[in-house]
Amino acid sequence: MKTEHFAKHNDPGLISRFLRLSEDRRRRMTIEDIRPECRDIHSRIVGLLHEVYGAQRGMRFSKSIHPDGFEFFASVVQELAHLKRKINFLEIGSFEGVSMSVVSALLDAQGILGRLVSIDPYFEDGYQEDHPATGSVRKDSTETTMSAALKLYELLGVDVSLMRVTSDVGLRGLLCADQEFDLIYIDGLHNGMAPTVDFGLSMGLLAEDGVIILDDWPWPDIIGLKALCDQHMQLIAETPDIAAYRRLPER
Repeated sequence: MKTEHFAKHNDPGLISRFLRLSEDRRRRMTIEDIRPECRDIHSRIVGLLHEVYGAQRGMRFSKSIHPDGFEFFASVVQELAHLKRKINFLEIGSFEGVSMSVVSALLDAQGILGRLVSIDPYFEDGYQEDHPATGSVRKDSTETTMSAALKLYELLGVDVSLMRVTSDVGLRGLLCADQEFDLIYIDGLHNGMAPTVDFGLSMGLLAEDGVIILDDWPWPDIIGLKALCDQHMQLIAETPDIAAYRRLPER
């Protein structure tokens, strides 16, 4: 049954429809769809984004600041609050710093903000990624973007440790340092073996009862990882393109 499920969802046409669905849904949702106790946090981050990146950009930012993505992360943080400890957060691929800001602000509001670590190489000329629906896309992940993200963290008042290396190098370094994280968000390169390598190394860093998030799971090189998580982990939150899973104790 699981194999059939994976085969059905690995169809390129269906993947393309999933991606379009997430964008359509994102445009329909409003601030009213965000739980009332989190609306001030959302408004504050939107204001800082406009201050750093320019108000003319409107809401053209990472999915995590749009109401459905923001609500997703609020649900994840609410689940982590039950652990009753400081939450150490690792993000692979922070780009403009939006999701890092959202998660750190939500954790702080719950009084459970721990260490924040970002792995992002911020290449000199950005990098190329093959989007399954729109084709080749140039990602502007450069030093200029890095400076803006760091400014955003400063204005938000959070201390983010940036590892400016590729994800495989950064994750191996954290493993060698015997680090552990309660929440890991995988949002690095979406093509080839990179998502699988990121996932495998991240599982070595994830606390026994921690949560791992897969970004853009309908992409062809990521959807197999979601099928694996569906079978062996506990789904705690999902949108049409992001999914969060809790690690289950070893039997």
